[in-house]
Amino acid sequence: MTHSSKSNVSSHDSFNNEYKVNKWTFMLNFRDKKSPVFANQITAYQYGVVAKEKVFYGELTQQIKRKDVTNKETLSLKKGKHGEELYNIFFEKTPNGKSTKRIMDNSGLHATAVRRVDKETTTVTRL
Repeated sequence: MTHSSKSNVSSHDSFNNEYKVNKWTFMLNFRDKKSPVFANQITAYQYGVVAKEKVFYGELTQQIKRKDVTNKETLSLKKGKHGEELYNIFFEKTPNGKSTKRIMDNSGLHATAVRRVDKETTTVTRL
């Protein structure tokens, strides 16, 4: 069962994500630097709305997918990286990875692997 959620806090913010029981897909997450909210707050809100509506609230995901990434810093830093090196760079250095880490921390999730699917897509897996 799939459900997407779009949220806009200000006219310059845009958060478009998809939530399934075992996979969250982050497709568009842009935050204006002056915005009072962060992606981890939007994710918590969106997950709550979708999961309650689709009756899987409290069931945490097994996978987070960052799809269609356009952040140049993230794309550059993860280019050619695999395994532990990709895991460390993604979470410690890239804007998308740092945001994903905050989302995971807020949800009590822990990553076991990070895999680069293609140039614009990164998958984070947990057990």
